[in-house]
Amino acid sequence: MNNPSFSRGFMFLLPVALAACHHPPPPQPTLGQQMAILDGQANALAQTRYPVRRPGSVLPAELEKPVSWHWSGTLRDGLSQIAGQIGYLLIMDDTGSGPVVAIHETNATQASLIDELALAAGPRYSVDIDVPTHEIRVSHHG
Repeated sequence: MNNPSFSRGFMFLLPVALAACHHPPPPQPTLGQQMAILDGQANALAQTRYPVRRPGSVLPAELEKPVSWHWSGTLRDGLSQIAGQIGYLLIMDDTGSGPVVAIHETNATQASLIDELALAAGPRYSVDIDVPTHEIRVSHHG
């Protein structure tokens, strides 16, 4: 098999054969589209983690009240103000006043403000609403 013409022919046909097997890569979403997808997924995760409204539940009128709220302060102060406005009692242990939060909403409900404060509190605090007893409970984790 030391035939030079065979080797030259093989060397010529090999790239042609390999090129015939080549397929263009499938189209990929642009970086902007990928970021929009990730942003939507992150928002969905936040909504499922911090909802005041559970699927199929109905909130009382005091939590559905539309408000405009431009405020900054500690988690304790924010929840105290909301609890006072809706006639609820804030129950928060003495482990601190929580993180400093700034919220600027022009079209929100009391429930969505509590959601935003719960989200801003991060994983170290749990914010729960007990509608039958009219209490907002805050637990500190660690």
